[in-house]
Amino acid sequence: MRVAIAPSLSYLRQFGCVSGGLLPIAKALYRHLPECGIEVTEDPERADVFHSYSTGQWFPATVYTNEGMFREPYKFEHAWQGPCHKAICGQLETAKAVTAPSEFCAGLCRPWRRDIEVVRKGIEFDEWQPGETQPYVLWAKSSLVVYRAYEAWQKAAAVASLASDVEFVFTVWDGKVPRPDNVKVIGSLPFEEIVPWMRNAAAYLLTTEEPGACQPLEAMACGVPVAGLPIGCNPEYVRSGTDGLLWDDLTEAIHEVLAKRDWYGRNARERASGFQWRDIIPRYAELYRTFATEKPEPALPSPPPAAKAETALPSPLPEVAILGSPPMAQARDDGIIKWPGERQRGDMSERLKSVLDRRAGMRRKGL
Repeated sequence: MRVAIAPSLSYLRQFGCVSGGLLPIAKALYRHLPECGIEVTEDPERADVFHSYSTGQWFPATVYTNEGMFREPYKFEHAWQGPCHKAICGQLETAKAVTAPSEFCAGLCRPWRRDIEVVRKGIEFDEWQPGETQPYVLWAKSSLVVYRAYEAWQKAAAVASLASDVEFVFTVWDGKVPRPDNVKVIGSLPFEEIVPWMRNAAAYLLTTEEPGACQPLEAMACGVPVAGLPIGCNPEYVRSGTDGLLWDDLTEAIHEVLAKRDWYGRNARERASGFQWRDIIPRYAELYRTFATEKPEPALPSPPPAAKAETALPSPLPEVAILGSPPMAQARDDGIIKWPGERQRGDMSERLKSVLDRRAGMRRKGL
């Protein structure tokens, strides 16, 4: 049996995807499906099954893995987000089988589709080993342009400003916002270069509302405990109080995790060992075999003619927007984000300062 996976591994590499959430999934499918007797082909005409695991552009899919939704009401900030949302809804309605990496993600999709199976994210556990612990907390996102990444960065930046006694390492930073002295920006690095930073961190800061949790699992596999927010799928992957802490007060959570770092780290590594791609991918193989006789037409990647105007996304804009920085935002080599023109989310320097001033006042009053 042959499966065509979209986006393919070569497609991701063609558009410069060297990190981020899509690459580990693609690599895992290519690596472990042959162990299940499934051949991966990049020629859709030769495929028995089509598996799409991204935005929903690749119509029609036999198996569709959803990676999150734009929740309504949501004001689309970039041109690609509206068509992307429509494409996701179309995939949810037409795919033979739909999976999601968490109950949280599945719940977002259930207004469009009820029969969604949760198939967890995973890691190549043996590739992630503990390093030599250094005194910094890592916050890692490949871009501030992807959905809700900027909001997550704002929360992390506020925490770094409040926890001035803790060293932080960020992969990206908004150039309009003053950077505290305790923050180092390393830039959005290729996968192999971010690994040492992950292995040697004292803790991993998780402020994103994750649909699935590859990076937290990678940190945990290195014996790096998590200090994060109890949002999204985070509680499904991270056991608060055991593998780290998921608290609303992140400043307090970071200090508590660092104080008991070794104990939390041992538990985190043990937890991550239960999320291995070699144990997860066989479930996809089962779904392929179940629906192989129900191959949709026409062959991927062309969308159905009737749906093309409504659901097809222009290529390669959506992938570039998701996997990197589109023209409206430019990331320098040092990871500092420059937002050109007037397309700003307001003066973030002033907004962040006001938030920090309010928090500082509350702390002085013992609130």
